[in-house]
Amino acid sequence: MLRKAAELARHPLAAYDAQVRPLRDRLERGILESVPESERNGHATRRLANTSNITFRGIASDALRIADPLGFADNGDSGPW
Repeated sequence: MLRKAAELARHPLAAYDAQVRPLRDRLERGILESVPESERNGHATRRLANTSNITFRGIASDALRIADPLGFADNGDSGPW
């Protein structure tokens, strides 16, 4: 029974992945092509479909929060550096 539940749960996840991944990739391409010194963190394809992690070198995290009309989540204080 648990095996069947796992099989059924995978179908919506695959459909979600197929729908969301191209949107994420398009968003990232637009950012990386238009924002100087921006770079993707992590592997280009082996990651969650709904997650982007981008560094904006030379831009203070406070400035990003102010310029964020869509309410994207950020963590300007992440990492040990």
